[in-house]
Amino acid sequence: MSELARIESELVPLAGQLVDVIYALVPHATDAHRRRLLEIKRAAFNRQPLPEHCRHLAPLSPDLCRYRELVLRKQQLLTQDREVVLGELRQALAERIGATDFRLALADSSPALSAALRRRETTGAPFSARDCRGLYAYVCRFTAKANPLRLFTHLIPGAWMGEAAANRADSSGRCEVVFSVDAILSIERKLLERAMDARRVRLALRPLFRKDGRWQVLVERKEGWCSAFLPDLSVLGHLRALYDQRRDSGGAPDFTRTELEHALIDRTAATGHSGVETAIDRLLALGVLMPYVIEDMRAPAQALRGVDPASERVVDCLDRWHLARVDVPQLPALDRELAAIREECPDACPDGLRYYVNSYADDNLNDAEQAAAELFETLRELRPLLTAESNFSPHRRVIHRFFADELQEGTGRPYLELLAIFLRRRVEILDRLKWTFHAPDYEALKRRCRALQGQLDQTDVRHLAAACGSPPDTPVCCVGPFDLEKRRFFLSNIFAGEHVSVCRYLLGRRQQPVAEQRRDAALDVELAIPPENNLNFVVRRFDVGCGFESRWAHGYREWLEPSEIEVRLEGGRPRYVHARTGRHLRFRYSGLLQAQFLRAEYQLLLADHADSYRNPFASDAPARSATDEEYRPGLFFGPVCLRRESWLVPADTLRHLLASRDIVTATVALHRLVYERLAPRDLWFFRLLSPTAHARKPRLLDVASPLSVMVLRHALADRAAHIALSPMEPGPEGLWQAGGEGYVAELMVEV
Repeated sequence: MSELARIESELVPLAGQLVDVIYALVPHATDAHRRRLLEIKRAAFNRQPLPEHCRHLAPLSPDLCRYRELVLRKQQLLTQDREVVLGELRQALAERIGATDFRLALADSSPALSAALRRRETTGAPFSARDCRGLYAYVCRFTAKANPLRLFTHLIPGAWMGEAAANRADSSGRCEVVFSVDAILSIERKLLERAMDARRVRLALRPLFRKDGRWQVLVERKEGWCSAFLPDLSVLGHLRALYDQRRDSGGAPDFTRTELEHALIDRTAATGHSGVETAIDRLLALGVLMPYVIEDMRAPAQALRGVDPASERVVDCLDRWHLARVDVPQLPALDRELAAIREECPDACPDGLRYYVNSYADDNLNDAEQAAAELFETLRELRPLLTAESNFSPHRRVIHRFFADELQEGTGRPYLELLAIFLRRRVEILDRLKWTFHAPDYEALKRRCRALQGQLDQTDVRHLAAACGSPPDTPVCCVGPFDLEKRRFFLSNIFAGEHVSVCRYLLGRRQQPVAEQRRDAALDVELAIPPENNLNFVVRRFDVGCGFESRWAHGYREWLEPSEIEVRLEGGRPRYVHARTGRHLRFRYSGLLQAQFLRAEYQLLLADHADSYRNPFASDAPARSATDEEYRPGLFFGPVCLRRESWLVPADTLRHLLASRDIVTATVALHRLVYERLAPRDLWFFRLLSPTAHARKPRLLDVASPLSVMVLRHALADRAAHIALSPMEPGPEGLWQAGGEGYVAELMVEV
């Protein structure tokens, strides 16, 4: 490709020169000669071989001879050397896929491609073009940070991670094995179906409260969560009192079944166990009590051991590997062990038993810390604009409006009462409040921000910030690649601050450090979301927890029941208050599953929450032309790139250009278009744009690589209207350096 580029660099101006000379000769030529001149001109314009009859043009002979040589050499490259080019690509891929980490990552996220490679290796057949394209696309998704792959994306722990980060070298393994929490809970459910020792089964109490003299409980039905009235059972009052007493004493608010039986007998002066056992069985059937055995998801094997002999191999595997720190060469042993368990213990092994890997590196962070220091003040000035609208803002507006409609200024109501209203009238409420989904002020801010281009100055930023009205001190975590050569930061994501983003790493830690809380501030209360998804299996951040499943109370210093929460309207805004003490509560959610996907009973406690924020400068406006390329300038504020420069190219133009079955010919055509009509560089990011579909994440495009062009051609099978092309930045010279090699990396800068 470099040779083709060299030929093109000489051929393009030479062809233009020939066209100009022939154009000047045409008016003076005879009719017969004019036709021949026009044939030559057409061939030169399209950089095709010249017709044989052009040799009599003596004044042009030196240029024509050179033109012939260049075209002939180009044809040779596209024919004779084609297999050499493809062979070099196959060899480069073969070297990469031999690495253990690559094969393990491939087997985990693309089983079909992994199986195809194993078949090729078994038969000794060379990689097909389809195999090569699949492998190359796999690597490119990782390179563009569009789909981080297991074992490829490493976290380099910094000071945020606390003492565990400082001692990260104490662990020899860079891979943290994390089993699927859904599979672990599936094992627990299966064991609970068996007759278990009542001293091991723990019973958690669902949110239970009285309204109008009747007991209600929050239960999950097929149609969703709802509050249900309970039969008038005398045991309910005793049950509520016993669990409150246990919680107030500082312990986890639960009992083993044996403990609860004895406590109820003592409290009710019952004369035998049978009546109490019957009452507990009925409470379990009604969903008032929830059985479980696992107290700590970081060490589930201890609770599961010794219940079912058939499950012991699965439990042993969990005990050895869950949250273990290992090196990459040890992972195949785990894969073999899981395969043997699935084959030999199919009844005891849950269908979804799999594991994930958090991968860590121990690189020197001096360069990253220096870069963060350079960026801090600039990002702090931008912070009011970058926090004007979050992913959860539409939900927050609905929550605020709902509470404002149900409450009067200065008054309050129990949270569970308000929740019951919302659950009962959810469809009606959302339909009535759907106008709050949109924010006209933010839309106006976006229009102003997206009209800007070039370089902003401080005056521009201050004028914009004054108009947006968002708090200036909202903590954020700005994420993106940093060009170590040009000292530029390319903003990619804006996450909530206060180190929430690192709670899914180093899961063996007891707690993620947070800033010390002032005594006069609202009490920070962590929502203990059931970790049914690994995105919610995170390190805790606060000492006080609250949730609708008190089995997750273990490990918190204090546990609040939803029945203790009151919502008041103060200054037109909802405030959560602890009913017994009157202290304001601030609910915090640390999971990585975005809050809009949580159940309603948790969302309604997050009136001031955000997971991530929108970049008002990022442009997703449709192209102005369906047939022409469109250039969109980038936007910078100091060293921070708020919007990358890009070219919008009609997808049909590229489909026509890449229609040739010969991928090398198609690559040359694309290379020529990019160099002549966009910018003279090989490495780009491309995104598919469609007016009817969500924006796709970017992927790497190397216009000098036939495999990369194959990936683009395959992507164009989608119904995209345009392709957005942005130069790859940082380029190879500005990448993160480790061990003498450059790596794609992102900084996480807390502001």
